Amino acid sequence: MDTVLVVDDEKNYLVVLSAFLTEEGYETITADNAEHALKIIESTDLDLVLTDMKMSPVDGIELLGRIKERLPDLPVVMMTAYGTVEKAVEAMQLGAFNFILKPFQNETLRQLISKAIHTYKVLKENQRLIHELENLYRFDNIIGKSKPMQVVFSMIQKVAASCVQYDSKSRPHQGYGTDYRRKRNRQGISRQSDSFQQFSTEQALCGR
Repeated sequence: MDTVLVVDDEKNYLVVLSAFLTEEGYETITADNAEHALKIIESTDLDLVLTDMKMSPVDGIELLGRIKERLPDLPVVMMTAYGTVEKAVEAMQLGAFNFILKPFQNETLRQLISKAIHTYKVLKENQRLIHELENLYRFDNIIGKSKPMQVVFSMIQKVAASCVQYDSKSRPHQGYGTDYRRKRNRQGISRQSDSFQQFSTEQALCGR
């Protein structure tokens, strides 16, 4: 069962919305101020927050910001009156899923809540699959448990790390050939030959 938190400092709205959402099959939790809502958010696995815009002392915009700091993906739908539509648009720019104007039709609210929760579920499922794929294709999960294969995987990881270092060190030095000749004169052919060989190896491994 999906869980919806309703936040409004007008208690009659809490009663009406709670009854409506319960009838629609949602588990409904209510809060009459933002601070209470935040405590619920920290201790409850929610699928949606439905909050009024105009509340005191902490309004819906500030509540939205605090929610996004904690749970950036949790959908938040703002309820607002006609006179605060600009604020509602601002809320969407700050990360609200959408807003709905009071007074609203039940069907409009039903569709909006359903869409918000569906979007949230799809996002969570995608994140779960990505996490599973990352674990599945880690080097220590690839078939090839023999010691030689593990040595190869270890070398690949080290090369990948050295490529990053090499890339960051090599880009600023466009005139490598000139520096090489100067360094050769100072340090001798033998030392510079080793350095050049290492440089060439990094070029080959890192695709430079």
